[in-house]
Amino acid sequence: MFLTSPTYEGFSMPLREIAEELHKRNQLLIVDAAHGAHFGMADYLPENAVDAGADIVIHSLHKTLPAPTQTALLHVNGSRVSIRQVERYFSVFQSTSPSYVLMAGIDECICMLQNEREKLFAAFYQKRKKLHDSLAGLKHIQIVDAFAPLSIADDIADQYVPEMGKLLLIPDREYMTARELHDALRTRYHLQPEMATPAYVLLFLTIMDTEEGYGRLSDALHEIDHNMEKTDNTKKCLEKKCKRDLPEAVYTMAEADAMEGEWLSSEDAIGRISQGIVAVYPPGQPLLVPGERITEQVIEELRYCRSCGCEVHGIALEEEAPDLFRLLCICDKG
Repeated sequence: MFLTSPTYEGFSMPLREIAEELHKRNQLLIVDAAHGAHFGMADYLPENAVDAGADIVIHSLHKTLPAPTQTALLHVNGSRVSIRQVERYFSVFQSTSPSYVLMAGIDECICMLQNEREKLFAAFYQKRKKLHDSLAGLKHIQIVDAFAPLSIADDIADQYVPEMGKLLLIPDREYMTARELHDALRTRYHLQPEMATPAYVLLFLTIMDTEEGYGRLSDALHEIDHNMEKTDNTKKCLEKKCKRDLPEAVYTMAEADAMEGEWLSSEDAIGRISQGIVAVYPPGQPLLVPGERITEQVIEELRYCRSCGCEVHGIALEEEAPDLFRLLCICDKG
């Protein structure tokens, strides 16, 4: 089984229980824990996927720890995975000219954690708690973080708490969209959020952030929140419809890729089979992959994302009418 945990937003799966059930069936658990390299570094953080018993774990140091971009680790845990087979595939896919600068960055990161981990993560907790407390009183921006769990259901709320390094901001759409909040933080206050979805803005917070940076973020959010009621926001997002179903897979991706394709308007594409990958970025999770049937629900989802200012990859915009778009479809031989 291949799982991604934690998610981009910092929510984790019960990996220990999943690993135990899989191992009873003599199956492997591979975890993409790109955003969880810092897990287990302090008692207030979730359990690391390696400690939870996953057989193979991928960590991206650069996402949540002080390391250069493109630095990642592959952990092989226990004896269920053949190291010899892993090394064989490394010889096929790994570059013969690795970057020694990047590898030195990995070493420096690990060395820092070995020597200063307790101090760094203790200070991080105090700064994060202070930031959370400073955001009290916001009227039009909901804060979802480790100190303010997302209330999905009262009896299971504790299962839906993001980890300490993630901060989700949900603006009141009566006054501001998530994309507008994202852009305001970036352009007016020089604070770069990680991403904006139609519903929320996501910020990454790490052990390297400073008190000064948290202070600027708090001041910016209070100022934006205070000014929201003065904003004439007549251009609102389309109303989100019900959750869409997964598209029907008519062909495999390989089969669809081998077929002839044509670009069709969004209206004409309904009912046809996609030959392209269509994704909202970030985080890049596809709404369509080659071989899946394009439904009216998918088209509505794409329109909704575009109305909220999200960047959609895999579509072609009409020059004369930017609100219209085309999709790459498999040619209809009939």
